[in-house]
Amino acid sequence: YISVTGVQTCALPIWLGALELYLGRAPESRQAYQRALRLNPQEADAYVGLAMLEIQAGRRAEALQIAKRAIEVAADKESYRRLLEKMEQTPQ
Repeated sequence: YISVTGVQTCALPIWLGALELYLGRAPESRQAYQRALRLNPQEADAYVGLAMLEIQAGRRAEALQIAKRAIEVAADKESYRRLLEKMEQTPQ
C-alpha cells in the first residue's frame, strides 16, 4: 500500500491485478484484487477488476453483483454506474 498523509491506498495491488488480467493470468489477478480489498474494503477499482474477471469466466450474475458493490463504495464516481449499465445491457 501507499501512505499519503496517513491515508492508506492500495494502488500497487490494483495495478498488479490489472497487469495480470491483461497478461491472461486470472488467478494472479484475482489474488492482487483481493489483496487490495484486504488493505481497503472501500477500493472500488478492485471490485471492478474482480467483476471483469467474472465476466471473462462467463459468470455474468456474479460480475453484476460485484460491480454493484463498486458503486456502493464509490457512489460519487459516475463511471462505475455507466459500467454497470453497460454490463446489464449486454446480452448473456
